[in-house]
Amino acid sequence: MQELIDLLKTYDFLSPEELKVIQGASTIQTLKAEEHLFKAGDYFYHEGHVLKGVMRIYEINPRGEERTIYIGAEGSNVGSLETMFKQEKSIRFAQAIEDSTILLLDSQLLDQKEKEYPRIMKQKMMDMEKLLLNLSERASFFALYSPEERYISLQENQPELIHRIPQKYLASYIGVSTVSLSRIKARIHKKKRKKN
Repeated sequence: MQELIDLLKTYDFLSPEELKVIQGASTIQTLKAEEHLFKAGDYFYHEGHVLKGVMRIYEINPRGEERTIYIGAEGSNVGSLETMFKQEKSIRFAQAIEDSTILLLDSQLLDQKEKEYPRIMKQKMMDMEKLLLNLSERASFFALYSPEERYISLQENQPELIHRIPQKYLASYIGVSTVSLSRIKARIHKKKRKKN
């Protein structure tokens, strides 16, 4: 399981025995594009690490429309916060945007091992910190920027995602319709032509 070894290199404080415990709690899942890792109403007791591909987390609003709230490519985490923190059913869906490979860590099994191996808790805390920082950045992304600025931010900070994500998901992610996204792209293109 080379993927797990590569992932755990960042946790250099873990002993070989602790690494074995984590390996015992690990599985690899492959998903085809559009396939779900979990759905609203599921209990999903795993911490997912995207090894290959792109995943999205989305909700369905009261009008029945999908709203993409998170997009994660290689190196990102996915999971159900409701299940992980409150042992409740997920209220969100996790879906592969393209064929994806996910490393899953069984959080229930790791929870059981924390007393015997307390540094496993440190590893989990580091992953949770990363997730909370991502959520904080996402909240700022919406609170501080207009839809056009959000698109420009994605172009500048994650240009590879622009080409990997279908327009309907990209539009939902920045909080606009696909028609509005087309207008935003046209305005940006027009401004670039004027500069040149």
